[in-house]
Amino acid sequence: MKKAVELLNEMKYSINEISEYLGYSHPNNFARAFKSYYNVSPSEYKKVGS
Repeated sequence: MKKAVELLNEMKYSINEISEYLGYSHPNNFARAFKSYYNVSPSEYKKVGS
């Protein structure tokens, strides 16, 4: 998840690209795992930028 945060902070990668890079078979699986870990969705995290 730390790598996901790094990539989200770069703002040049889409959530789909990040989920694929991290080995998730579907972006929804990545989003679910991210939200479970950080209590915020990847898209919400990306909007806030922190």
